[in-house]
Amino acid sequence: MQVRTLPQAFREIERLGQRVKELEAELENVRLNGNQHDTPFTSPSSGSVGLPVESQQVSATSSISPTDQTLHSPVVRRCWEGVYASPNDTHAKQFYGPSSLFYFIKRMEDFLTTALQQPRRGQPIWFNSASKSFASPTPERTREFAEPFDDSTEHGQHGAHSTNQEQYLTTTQEEYFLGLFWQSYHCSMQIIDETAFREHYRSLCDVPGRSRKPSALVDIIVAICMQYGIAFLVRRKGAAQQQLPNSEQNPDGTGISDVIVDIDDATIAGRWHYYRCQSLLAAELENPTITTLQCHIFSVIYLCNASFQNMAHSTLAQAVRTAQMLGLHLEPPEDMPNTARELRKRIWWTLQTVEIKTCMKLGRPLIVSLPSETCSLPSDDYQLALLSSSTTSGDGSVTWLSYTVQNTKLVLAARAIHVAFFERCDDLLTGRNRATIYEDDQVMEECAEFLQTSIRGLQGLQAWVQGIPDALKTKRKNGGEAYSTDCSALEMERFAPTWLQRHRLLLELLYHNLLMNLFRPFITFPSTLSGHASCQPISGTSSSPPSFASSLSPSPTTRTPLAEQNAVSCIRHSIALTNMIHETLTNTDFLDGWHEAFQWQWNAALSLIGFILANPGSAPSRDARQAIDRAIDVFEIFGRHFAVGTSAASVTRQLTARADILPNRLRQNGGMDAAGRTSAVVGAASGLGDVSTGTQELQGISGFGSMGLGNKGVEPNAPLVDMEMFDDETVRTLLDGTMNMAYGVDCFGGVDFSLPENAHLIDGWNI
Repeated sequence: MQVRTLPQAFREIERLGQRVKELEAELENVRLNGNQHDTPFTSPSSGSVGLPVESQQVSATSSISPTDQTLHSPVVRRCWEGVYASPNDTHAKQFYGPSSLFYFIKRMEDFLTTALQQPRRGQPIWFNSASKSFASPTPERTREFAEPFDDSTEHGQHGAHSTNQEQYLTTTQEEYFLGLFWQSYHCSMQIIDETAFREHYRSLCDVPGRSRKPSALVDIIVAICMQYGIAFLVRRKGAAQQQLPNSEQNPDGTGISDVIVDIDDATIAGRWHYYRCQSLLAAELENPTITTLQCHIFSVIYLCNASFQNMAHSTLAQAVRTAQMLGLHLEPPEDMPNTARELRKRIWWTLQTVEIKTCMKLGRPLIVSLPSETCSLPSDDYQLALLSSSTTSGDGSVTWLSYTVQNTKLVLAARAIHVAFFERCDDLLTGRNRATIYEDDQVMEECAEFLQTSIRGLQGLQAWVQGIPDALKTKRKNGGEAYSTDCSALEMERFAPTWLQRHRLLLELLYHNLLMNLFRPFITFPSTLSGHASCQPISGTSSSPPSFASSLSPSPTTRTPLAEQNAVSCIRHSIALTNMIHETLTNTDFLDGWHEAFQWQWNAALSLIGFILANPGSAPSRDARQAIDRAIDVFEIFGRHFAVGTSAASVTRQLTARADILPNRLRQNGGMDAAGRTSAVVGAASGLGDVSTGTQELQGISGFGSMGLGNKGVEPNAPLVDMEMFDDETVRTLLDGTMNMAYGVDCFGGVDFSLPENAHLIDGWNI
């Protein structure tokens, strides 16, 4: 066949690819027939699907190492492969696993490339961020952009008198930022003894009129509080933000521009204090102390806020090893004072929650396997809380210390599910000789069923919700329930202390984020699940959706009903998270300048956009489209505090516009029906009953119910662009630019997925 046009080339490539798969399948059948006695395969009805999570965790943390299993197994174990990407403008690539947002973005981009039947453009798209502007968060003496910190200088303006002199805060300025610490990071990172720290700080300021003595712990706390506190010092609302000059915008002429992230931005504030902290820590590496470990943990937070995610991951590994050197993974000695014993436990489990969340977010292996000799969870009794902080109030069954206990239990439950789920996926991929779950409908269904069963297990996330004290739940108006996806309005207690209000919000937002990440792999794009091409979807436009129970039953019109339920559950939690953050930022200051909340919102926004791209025209997609408008509002609010918030709003707005264009292009290419659905649209998406979360089996998890968006006055937006203005090439160019920018915003501050000129995207990935 002679290929003359680009569409013909794509069709020929697809035909050849299909033929290769057929030949591989034939070869695999021959291999299986010859080695059947060596390759037992477990059906979905056999034991492991219904095992409680505690059994799954034992399997995941077995004493038999993966290396030993590989050496003694006649079958090469397959694993769900991730991607290799270059987050910054370098040729070095790092690994990101299937649970990461990077992996999901790659799948979205693959779908867009195929859907528009045009090759990927080779030109790199420029995107600015703190990690792009600075090689590291430490000041570089040869080109330091820092300016003296001055209360009278408006933050966000760029002075002309830069200096390479070290710049530190005065004692008065330090005390301002340290005052913010006790109601911010001290609430969520309960690893400091407040009384001991205040005494330590006073000892550093023994000579009036002089700057304090150096202290690594004080410096790193000042640094993270500067990142947080700039949000309160200066409001950027209504101020014009500095834009890139036209000559530095995208070379393809798409006009996608961005704000400059420079030394004045909150994400990089405090870098001199961070630098001095690291310099002081270098002398403690051979003889670390508890203070050394505390500095490492806070350094991880600073690096994450500043967008240096791989540096943060490396520092996290150093923190874990330091904790093990100090014996924090073991039960504290009996002869140690009770307050010191409990502080060690809180430090260890806080470190574990940070490590687990980071590894699951990046899709990388966990450092610690949590052996049986791990120390017990810390206490949260009232007397201990009085001795640990100046915060004395409590609410019934909870104290100031209850957050660490409940946060640890939540993250450990998610970890057990995460480990067991991917172990099960690898087992199925090995048995079927597949690289990903998207290559086999049965594998996907078994994985989906296993995930649902794990979440409902005795140690699953549903059990955690049932066990959390009511005092740690944010109340809802009009009979709504916390930890559900009904999106009912929040009812903030007027006289509740700030720390308690923030604890309630952070726990529930983390819960939604964890479930969203667990369910997201089941958002499938038609181009990556060719087996669904012949499936007829259930109508996504029914005005009378079936009940929740019926939506759980496999539908004869779809091959993967459980996977589709999980995909819808993902966006339900994304919408719930978006509504919570939007309402909190609009009505309170509890999340102002909170970098982790920004990351959760970015995670949710891309999940929503991905679902819309995969399932245009479905009822859940319409809910998701409305939620994206709220997400843009959230990013603009964060943009008042740090520039990357404005960047995220711009990227989300432009990517949503491309998602609005795509259905017309698919319809023109014959890939969508008259109702605006792709041939592989989620069948269970319309099966969303209006249910009471208190009586349903999967209440607060699958969240199949009314999202309550109508009660909030949110109306579906018309497309953000006039589709008739764009031809295919223009659409593809715009999508290229937006997707590259989307890569860049991940992990707080933003990074750039730039490729060498004329390079093909596939050169940068391994799937």
